[in-house]
Amino acid sequence: MKTPPLPDTIAAQFAVRGCRILLVEDNADDAFLIQGYLSQYTTVYTYVFSVVERLVAALYLLETEVFDIILLDLTLPDSSGSDTLMAIHEKAPRLPIVVLTGMSDEALALTALQMGAQDYLIKDDIDGVTLSKAIRYSIERNLLLTQLKESKKEREELEIALKTQKQMRGWEKGEIAASIAGVGPLRNREPELFAKLKIEYGLILKNYLQALLYKDSLPRPEIDRLASRIGQVDGGPRDIVDMHLSVIEEQTKQASPQKTKSYTVDGRLFTIEIMGMLVDYYRLY
Repeated sequence: MKTPPLPDTIAAQFAVRGCRILLVEDNADDAFLIQGYLSQYTTVYTYVFSVVERLVAALYLLETEVFDIILLDLTLPDSSGSDTLMAIHEKAPRLPIVVLTGMSDEALALTALQMGAQDYLIKDDIDGVTLSKAIRYSIERNLLLTQLKESKKEREELEIALKTQKQMRGWEKGEIAASIAGVGPLRNREPELFAKLKIEYGLILKNYLQALLYKDSLPRPEIDRLASRIGQVDGGPRDIVDMHLSVIEEQTKQASPQKTKSYTVDGRLFTIEIMGMLVDYYRLY
């Protein structure tokens, strides 16, 4: 009988290292049967088991080892019911969980699905085919749900960034004062100087984003010097916005979604930093 295919990248990984399963089951006979069902079932890859009888042991392994899926009996010597699932799910929120239950616990198993479990199996009905299908379906479904959540988060971040840019563009329409110094935009007063500062702004912004990506030290001294230079020519928030939007527009033309996100979302942090340093400059001078 055919089983559902996993995504190529996951299947390839399993073919090399096997599917790593954390089996949390206090009944030794049930644990033996579950491992036996999968060892006898012909698949394109193997299953690698770690078996524990208690919740505390499972939580420890989730901190020290890497797994692809959890097979979980909710009734353990040191925990039972939904508390067991909650503790496991909180420790490993990105891992798919298949609940193993007896006939009398089916209502609890349904509750487990509402709490985040991917599937549940009644122990008396388990065989190699059923268990293998449940594992594959759960891993694939969990992967898709994770991708959807991440896409939704990225979309929300981009919407916030676009909204921020629209608010910034409103500054150009005179919704706030032209600049802290009360003069016109720097790009109109000193176009050549504005162009030079914009180039410098773009270079520092690029270094700033790379530092965020690789978790290096942020170029705050460079940002401080640029803020001081802007302040020395009576520049203000509007001029920073002009530079920022101009740089983003240039850098994101035909750019990858990842680069676009970096400039539009993470770039806001850079804008906040340099505006704060500009305010500090005016406080001093």
